[in-house]
Amino acid sequence: MVVRTNSGKLVVGIQAGNRHAWPERSGQDLVVRTSDDHGRTWGPIIVAAEHGNYSCQSHWFVYDAGKNRLLFLYTTYNWDYTAVGDGRGRKFTVPLYENMAAKKKPFVSSYIVSSENKGAAWSKPREITEQIGRQAHFGASEGRQLTLGPHKRRLLVAGSRMDLDRTGNIEPSPIPSKSANLTPWTKSNFLAVTLDTVLSRL
Repeated sequence: MVVRTNSGKLVVGIQAGNRHAWPERSGQDLVVRTSDDHGRTWGPIIVAAEHGNYSCQSHWFVYDAGKNRLLFLYTTYNWDYTAVGDGRGRKFTVPLYENMAAKKKPFVSSYIVSSENKGAAWSKPREITEQIGRQAHFGASEGRQLTLGPHKRRLLVAGSRMDLDRTGNIEPSPIPSKSANLTPWTKSNFLAVTLDTVLSRL
């Protein structure tokens, strides 16, 4: 995802995987690169968040223009990606999820990191699982900040709740999340309405 800051700097935020057989579960980090010339050239890779052999994924990236602050919300899969060897998929992860379930260990956790200097440096990860509910899934998406109406400056992110059973099987339940500022993050109910209706309410 790419955002433009008040100064015109472009900041792209992505998850950086590796050449593992299962790249989206490869202990990847969240990284950014910036450009001051409208994307013609880009600066070096900057790590925004990392969790060792746990995989940072399902991230959401947004720029709070009022506070000149970049935000990354993301989910970690709480198992060591090297434990699946060269395998890929549920066939290899079921034993890991069953072990976590037996130990009552959370399958996934949610975090937020922020940057006050246009992506050059990032805060330490702060866990927000209790604020937004367990097993949240933000998708890979760019958030939005409202610029008009009674909720001006509110930050919005669409996501879902991943109801994982003891084997890691996913049953998604859509839950758009929203926040008026950095703290606290809250979750709304899923609204089965048209986009025009949603926009008129905002």
